[in-house]
Amino acid sequence: ELLGCFSELPTLLELGLSGTAIDDTCIAQLPKAPLRSISLSRTRLTSAGVQAVAAQYPSLEMILLDEVALDLAAITALAQLSKLTDLSLSSCSLDDTSAAPLSGLKQLRVLDLSRNSAITDSLIQSFGTAAELRTLNVSGSKFTGVAFADAGFPSLSALLADDTQVKADALPS
Repeated sequence: ELLGCFSELPTLLELGLSGTAIDDTCIAQLPKAPLRSISLSRTRLTSAGVQAVAAQYPSLEMILLDEVALDLAAITALAQLSKLTDLSLSSCSLDDTSAAPLSGLKQLRVLDLSRNSAITDSLIQSFGTAAELRTLNVSGSKFTGVAFADAGFPSLSALLADDTQVKADALPS
């Protein structure tokens, strides 16, 4: 019932609900507003709920879904958000296969894939042609840096690779 009050906010652009009890049944109660940014980290959403958010807010520019278990269907829905520039998917149990559709988001500026321990160099390199990507967080993944310099990353200004398997000779000098 509390979410019903949001329907009276038709001009809402940003909504932060991280760490709340929001689940899939609550999505329909979210505001019918032109949201550009939504934070739903550490909620009870499932893949179906994430798909509903992507469908309800096709103009999202930023979405935070840290610690929400995502599958290929949810990632595919997120990959359809053509205006998405900032995406945080830390600790979402992703691997190279489930996260692969994200490499089509060429307009991304910030991508956080940290704490997804099954993500490897192969997936990370697929973002090398994202001309706008400035910040990439792969901390806690299987990133080694092998062939990273050859992948491109023309605008990358911040690479966060804490707690990875980076080899000293793998990164550009």
